[in-house]
Amino acid sequence: MSEGETSTGEIDGPSPPDRLAEENLKPSFQKALSALRERHTPAIPVGRHDGEIAVWLGEFDFSKYSPPYKPERAEVYTFLPENFVNSDPHWVVTVPPVERSDRTGWQDNNPDRRDPDRHLQNELGTDSGITFSLRWSKLNFKPDKPEHAVRAIEVINAGFETG
Repeated sequence: MSEGETSTGEIDGPSPPDRLAEENLKPSFQKALSALRERHTPAIPVGRHDGEIAVWLGEFDFSKYSPPYKPERAEVYTFLPENFVNSDPHWVVTVPPVERSDRTGWQDNNPDRRDPDRHLQNELGTDSGITFSLRWSKLNFKPDKPEHAVRAIEVINAGFETG
């Protein structure tokens, strides 16, 4: 049983928006999702935006980072290109918006960064969130095969740990 999953396989905590039909995703992306689920459930594809698939990763505990973030818990979405192999994923959205506890009033004025969050709100009906650019290439990660999707969790943890 994985984090966030009950003994019956149901998701404990917040529920994702409606899922995409996985059989309509490219086979290599389906492999990427399977690999990600082995490391972190639920990894549910919930939408398409600009050639990327929005993947709901469930609720994360943001109090574990140093310094911690407020609020302590938020849902996390990552946007992964459907042509995942040899891509450079980077968009991560938290709902609600999280903010480091040692910073207040930070505002993101980059309109590109608001686009994934706006997509989640408009197309999937999520509450307002905040978008972070956690580019895999800055950590020297490059997905050479679908199974490298498991690195999404490492990238998210590294991004929030360094703030």
